[in-house]
Amino acid sequence: MKNLKKITLGIIGAVLLTAGLWACSSDNDTTTAENSKRELFAKDAEKIPLDERKNIYDYFIQYYQITDIMQSLLNEEELILNSDFNEKLKLIETKAQLKDLLYENNFSNPDDYITEFEKIHTLQQKLREQNEVFSGLDVSLKESIVSEILEVSFNDYYPTIISSSQRTCAEQYIIDIRRAKRDYAVCGGFAIVAAATTGLTAGLPAAAYCMTTYYLDLSDAKSDYNDCMKK
Repeated sequence: MKNLKKITLGIIGAVLLTAGLWACSSDNDTTTAENSKRELFAKDAEKIPLDERKNIYDYFIQYYQITDIMQSLLNEEELILNSDFNEKLKLIETKAQLKDLLYENNFSNPDDYITEFEKIHTLQQKLREQNEVFSGLDVSLKESIVSEILEVSFNDYYPTIISSSQRTCAEQYIIDIRRAKRDYAVCGGFAIVAAATTGLTAGLPAAAYCMTTYYLDLSDAKSDYNDCMKK
């Protein structure tokens, strides 16, 4: 992984530029999102009830809200999260142990992270309880359904970014951040497939693992942006 660096004023400017990049197509985004959602809920409706599809869609929308909160928290950190950290995560059995691990690895406010992990855990537990039909499907079908809903919900919540053919450093940074958020969503999607398959929610350590990969992706995006600005 690249050397971790603090956010520069230029990166903050890049984030603000996001509004300008998305504003041109905002009028069409709402209509497109509604159409895509209707098509999604109608697709393969016989496999799971429509309300269960909507439950998964709503799960992802709430997960994206947490995604943005997590980004704000992680942007303030200077961490070294390696394979040793992930191995220690596997041994975590209590919230207190997880909090201690975050302190040991220099997270600025572990309680804030655990709050978000608990939100994710609650969402996954609620979804498992609501979606009885989905839970009874084979794993490959669960993965297919979750993948479909993830793609539609992600594009609804994070509209496709419009950029020039010759991307600026700021445009590429925004695209890289969006990619990091999608990878984080995939991790959250895998968790609900696993929860529906095993009958157990993924729990706080699993949420922390997803956070680890998210942090590394965000850090690489910052590093690439800073490198680009030096050229």
